[in-house]
Amino acid sequence: MRKVLCVEPVIFIYIFASSLTSPLVQQFIYRRLWEQEYNSTFVSDSNVSHCEQNKSSPAYIKQKEVQEKASVFNMQLDLTGAVPSLIVAFVIVANGDRQGHKRSLVLPSMGALIAGISLTTISYFSLSLSVLFAVAFVTGLFGSIATFLGGGFAFIADVCHDEKQKTTRIAVVDLIFGVVSGLAGLLSGYFLRGIGFTWTFVTASLLHVINIIYIIFFLEDTVGVSEFQHEAPDSCKELLRETFSGVYMLFKTAPYKKRILIIVLLFAFMTYMFTMLGGSSLFTLYELDEPLCWNEVYIGYGAAAFTSVSLTSFLGVYLFSKCLKDIYIVFIGIFSYIGGMIMAAFAKTTLLMFLVRVPSLFCFMPIPVLRSMLSKVVLTGEQGVKIREGRCKKGKSENAKENWKGKGWRCAEHSEDEQVELHVMSGFKKVGAVFACIACLEVVTGTISLSVFNILYATTVAWFSGFSFLLSAGLCLIPLSVLCWLLCTSWNGEDLALLVPEEVSSIESADS
Repeated sequence: MRKVLCVEPVIFIYIFASSLTSPLVQQFIYRRLWEQEYNSTFVSDSNVSHCEQNKSSPAYIKQKEVQEKASVFNMQLDLTGAVPSLIVAFVIVANGDRQGHKRSLVLPSMGALIAGISLTTISYFSLSLSVLFAVAFVTGLFGSIATFLGGGFAFIADVCHDEKQKTTRIAVVDLIFGVVSGLAGLLSGYFLRGIGFTWTFVTASLLHVINIIYIIFFLEDTVGVSEFQHEAPDSCKELLRETFSGVYMLFKTAPYKKRILIIVLLFAFMTYMFTMLGGSSLFTLYELDEPLCWNEVYIGYGAAAFTSVSLTSFLGVYLFSKCLKDIYIVFIGIFSYIGGMIMAAFAKTTLLMFLVRVPSLFCFMPIPVLRSMLSKVVLTGEQGVKIREGRCKKGKSENAKENWKGKGWRCAEHSEDEQVELHVMSGFKKVGAVFACIACLEVVTGTISLSVFNILYATTVAWFSGFSFLLSAGLCLIPLSVLCWLLCTSWNGEDLALLVPEEVSSIESADS
């Protein structure tokens, strides 16, 4: 059977299935906690969900307690699955250049399938919500969406030898992520109303089954099986050592100013992601509460409107990049997010809540642009060179080292040349570890953000449910201040990209 190198259908199905179930899980938890608190069935009609708006009513107090419990429960669930998925994401994605990227795709898909089957069982048999903690931990062992997307982008980078083709396909994946997640969010409410929680989870599980079949039987890996067996590490200790070596070599070979710039950009990236993920994660609970009292269909509309912001942000990056520097695009995106969060904090009508998405049109722009700024600081060689090592015998191909920059197979016949090549390998071989490290920092940031904001929302929902949104907007001043300092200094990406470390320069000159 002829296999293909088209990974886009895999990403499409995975994102659709995940985005279909994600808003439903929060609603499922909310409804079950509601039924436990009120000892009655949750009511939802064609217009709004059932919620009490009279603040002097005992039902209103119970309603706020449900909001608090749901927020804390979501936080605990996120933490349970985050720890194992963090370890898996780092090891699997970091070693994908040597072991292939199919496992970064199939493992999270299997984990999502286990989660879908478990949710179906919990919903159908009305099992205790505490079972979700065991499900979250087990599925975390299979990786998460960070592992999946990291593997998907790395897969595309491996199979595309032309830079324009690579850029186009990565842009298509970003577009798929925004459009499909918005479409799935829109349909989630209609799925819930039409077939209920159980059959919606069944539908998502079937989609993951299709994905797993496609990955295993139809998708070709970027690294051959024989090559993987030949290069397999001798022990787990060696695997971890090789995984962390890329991060160590990046900072070891970088000048002082470059290290500082990388740290500053990473700090701005993580702090903005902290505020954005934390604030936006509260939308579903906020919309279920009074005075909005949205039902599942309206929540689907809201999810679609917010996730489609990624499409407008993508277009914004494309247009603004033609006339503005990267750092100014980041400023526009951060101010866009601030405007949306301030508006959301005081949105008390359905129309106003939908209009929150208007000032937030460009709020996702800082994420890809800050990634781009980081990539411009890192040397081209540090991003793109992949060298695989065999065992050394004078002049024989079994000792060859493969350089994907076009130099082909070669062997070190002299000890000096061998030392030079081994030095190059130690600096560039494990570049995947650097980006895996960044991906893991994103997972850590996202997990801490969700935990902090869910606890904060549970604490403040009784007296002002919009406080968390205002705090999220205020925390954006931190990345803004850091980037303003960067803009006011003489340091910039173009200058530092030209600062080649002496070790690397000597290697490249000897290699030529």
